[in-house]
Amino acid sequence: MLSQNAASKRFRFYCLVALGGLSLATVVLLTLNPRTAVRLKNSFFSLPNAQESQDEASWEDDNAVTDSDSHDPSHAGGDAFQSSEQLSQDNEKLGHRLHVLLPATQGDVDLCKTLLTAKALGYPTPGLIAWDEKYDNPAQMAGGSHLAKVFRTLEYLELLPPSRNSDLVMMMDAYDIWFQLKPEILIHRFHTINTAANDRIRHRMGRLADNNAIEQKIIFGAGKRCAPNQLHTVACYPIPQSPLPADLYGDNTDTVIGRNKYTSLRQRYLNSGYVLGTVKDLRALLRAAAKEIENTPDHIPELDNGSGGSDYLYHGSDQSIFNTLLGKQEYRREFLRQTRERRRSSVSSQNKSRRGALQQDQGGNSRLSDYKYSAAHNVDFSDDEAPDLALEGINYRNPLKPPFTHEEVGPITEEATRHWELGIGLDYFSELGHQTVNAKYDAKWMSFAAQPLDLDFPEKNAFDCRPHVDRASTLADIAANGSTPFPVDDMAPPQTPNDWHHVPLYTNLCTGKVPVMIHHNGDKDARGSEWKELWLQEEARKMMEYQFLREEKSVQGAGTTTSTLDKTSESPKESVIAWTDKGSELSWKELCGAYDPSIFE
Repeated sequence: MLSQNAASKRFRFYCLVALGGLSLATVVLLTLNPRTAVRLKNSFFSLPNAQESQDEASWEDDNAVTDSDSHDPSHAGGDAFQSSEQLSQDNEKLGHRLHVLLPATQGDVDLCKTLLTAKALGYPTPGLIAWDEKYDNPAQMAGGSHLAKVFRTLEYLELLPPSRNSDLVMMMDAYDIWFQLKPEILIHRFHTINTAANDRIRHRMGRLADNNAIEQKIIFGAGKRCAPNQLHTVACYPIPQSPLPADLYGDNTDTVIGRNKYTSLRQRYLNSGYVLGTVKDLRALLRAAAKEIENTPDHIPELDNGSGGSDYLYHGSDQSIFNTLLGKQEYRREFLRQTRERRRSSVSSQNKSRRGALQQDQGGNSRLSDYKYSAAHNVDFSDDEAPDLALEGINYRNPLKPPFTHEEVGPITEEATRHWELGIGLDYFSELGHQTVNAKYDAKWMSFAAQPLDLDFPEKNAFDCRPHVDRASTLADIAANGSTPFPVDDMAPPQTPNDWHHVPLYTNLCTGKVPVMIHHNGDKDARGSEWKELWLQEEARKMMEYQFLREEKSVQGAGTTTSTLDKTSESPKESVIAWTDKGSELSWKELCGAYDPSIFE
């Protein structure tokens, strides 16, 4: 329960947001002071506008074959990059904002590392959601705080005015994610990933995609396991095949042969460590998630495998809820596709029968008299050309009817399940972030200035992927952005150029991508042991103070500067590192000062 004082602060904060028309940055700190309000307003990051989705179209005649039915799009994880000039023009024309939200109830050294990497790289000041709240449900993880982030974040989004609907929002784990690339890259990749995914959707769905408003608008992290959900549930078995190369791990790909039974699996399942989408789309997603939580009983014995693992929403797992929403979405998409194929088959069969009746030979026998076909409703319309789906070693072809005991969805209709379409997609190629769980040997810290590139590591063995890293293509969009790692040249190490080739970057060897974020959801100890590997760690304090000073100059009306930072300058007195949903602001000294020795060692 919140204290009366905290509840009063939250009430004032939400009332101000509900006034509408004010930017969130201004609103949050009207309860505090105008200097910080201006600084926080300036901290929101400009981004290209995400085009508003069209109203859902009615189901029309889907039997016609369009160009997209036969087009085979190539996808290399979003390699069709804009030039830095075009990217700059997009930002100038479309001035919307990026909100970074971290569900966090208390301070911690790892929270401070996340906040530091965000501030040093110029991200907007993050907001801490559910801050200083207590959760003590013994049946749920972290007392129930994982589920609470759904409701608390939704509460925040519901009170933003319609004018903020096209803002981008990233909700992310607060205690195990580091940024290593700048927000311009995050935003650019959000759009290129969605563009590539929507090409694949149109190729797979044809006109169905447009007629049913099927498109990718939201991006979650991608992982190798459908966890924590049980494999026989709708959260797992309808999930489509990964677009990653089918030989990513050689002949072991998608088998249980590897360093463990998950390491050779391609990333295919949702990981809720981070999610990125517009205010409008994330609001719809979280409404659906809240409804799913409220409507799911604590015990569903007919669906559980007997372990009790699914009790209490998988013991309070928000990821289990998002997995279920994605599973329903993909089940519906495949249902629509197979229904279209039934129609095509039925029409084709009828046409052949009519032609056969008209094309009889002189003996009165139909040339098609031996033509046989099954009734449409008995035909398996899964794609014969598609590879088998693999669910932790179990191969099957039809994602609606797996050959094992599974949760039955029951008869559905297009109209009744329209709300299952939420525009959810995954970051398959680790362009936004990389999950380290079951993927320790998929990535390494490396410099692209090395001659030749060092793609090996001491523990490398036959079960690991073949590296797909290339000096030019791997850094293509980072270089095209035109930014430098350090905000001023003299922050770079001595005798070292201030460019991305000369800083060590955490790189996914399997996909050839440098992710914007590293998500330490595998070996949690790596948050300590690998902290010094992060390229900005050594100069992190200077980079953070530089950003604080830029904000202070903006508050003072002095504009920003790109000149050399005065090394004798002190941080501004109000060095705000985060704001909270209770209407308060937290300085670095207040929240993180006690951890300075371990962070800036």
